[in-house]
Amino acid sequence: MLTNPISSSSFRRGLFTLVAFLSMSVVFLPVSSAEFWCYTPWNSCNATCQQVRSVFCASNDFCEDSLDFDVCVGALGTPVLVQNCFGDACLADWATGSWSACSTACGAGSQTRPVTCMMDGTVMADEQCDFGTRPSSSMGCTGWACTFVWTTGAWSACDVPCGDGTQVRTVSCVAVELGATVADAYCDAGLRPASTQGCFGASCAYAWEVGSWSACSVPCGEGTSERSVLCREAFTGDLVSDVYCTEVKPAVTQACEGTGCVYAWEPGDWGDCPAACGPGIQERAFVCVEATTGEVVEALWCAEARPTEVRLCEGTACTYEWRTSAWSECSVTCGGGFASRAIWCVEAETEVLVDAGLCDGPTEPAATMACNEEACPETFTWAAGDWGPCSAGCVDENPGVRTRALYCIDGGFAFVDPALCDPLLAPEATQACESDQACAPVEAKPGDGCSVSPRGAATPSGPRPGALLLLLLALAVLFSRNRRE
Repeated sequence: MLTNPISSSSFRRGLFTLVAFLSMSVVFLPVSSAEFWCYTPWNSCNATCQQVRSVFCASNDFCEDSLDFDVCVGALGTPVLVQNCFGDACLADWATGSWSACSTACGAGSQTRPVTCMMDGTVMADEQCDFGTRPSSSMGCTGWACTFVWTTGAWSACDVPCGDGTQVRTVSCVAVELGATVADAYCDAGLRPASTQGCFGASCAYAWEVGSWSACSVPCGEGTSERSVLCREAFTGDLVSDVYCTEVKPAVTQACEGTGCVYAWEPGDWGDCPAACGPGIQERAFVCVEATTGEVVEALWCAEARPTEVRLCEGTACTYEWRTSAWSECSVTCGGGFASRAIWCVEAETEVLVDAGLCDGPTEPAATMACNEEACPETFTWAAGDWGPCSAGCVDENPGVRTRALYCIDGGFAFVDPALCDPLLAPEATQACESDQACAPVEAKPGDGCSVSPRGAATPSGPRPGALLLLLLALAVLFSRNRRE
């Protein structure tokens, strides 16, 4: 379709640009030598697709001397101050109406619709719209108010040379007025003729076709061998279902024996360590396998003796416990002492002595304990002084007696009441004595020595250095004996 070059938007935009360029200077429209209209350039095309300009009346073509406006109107007529324009802002849009009915009831025809240039609900001249985007006002159509009937083709040959088969034919829907085949949906599906039917070929003969046996499925030991067994029609050689062959179907598999076997011992997994705790000897099992397949077989297939393999192992389920000896005797009989005992760590099941670090430290038994903490009873002991001189001053006065003083002392070596000491344990306070001095006729002086009382405690008449030393030695011996007890 030819396009009107003047109606295209690009042409209108170019024309507008050219007009604007040519109108940049004042336009002179001389009619006589005395009056002139002096025009300003057209302004931009507005939204209503119009341009405006100003004008004044002048007496010369340089527009220097202006005249009264009415002078030029009377001489030149009213000037044109408004004109239509074709700017982008004022282009209208095409509007379309509904399509008309198809021009034919059955078969090919055409449809039309109105196409109008509109702007804001107002009908505009077509030039105000872009002809390049103008919608089509007509199109082809097909009328379907036709008579549709089913038509059939000839039956095909039977699809099998013998036995039950099938024949087919074409079934089409045709528009009678057009004499053309259309989609099946236009015809009544309930009246559609059959497109297939059964048929029977000539008498058939079926037989089994047997192939060759395959190689044994295993290279060693018991396996299977296979072959193909197919049912075919004897005349055509066509492969058919097994149900057509009435004879017993030959076997398709059979047992076979592979002869290339190699047997060898293969190590298995290590057994559990027999020792729950500590060292043990672990054994490894060996099984007889066929080398090519890896299949485990009876041990009798391996000709060599079954190998053995052992290794040391360590049981880890150990329990460590403390052991103790009996307590020793207390170090003292009273006054507070201690008893001790031995402590060691063992493995509970075997009672083997192990490092003490393997036992639980916080539960380690005590190695010592306090004992005999009760206070010792207070004891009193007899102490004796030195023996005094013999009462016999000479041989004529024999026998005489001599005495010594007895003292009762406590554990602190202090003198106490003699009644506190056991009288049965008191040492002798007197003993017989003899003098070996010859008697002289000399009278004894009264008051010499000490007065001796009968057997019993005596009171010292004065300090004796030798007796005091002996007393201290005796007390030291008694104190040492009490500490050992």
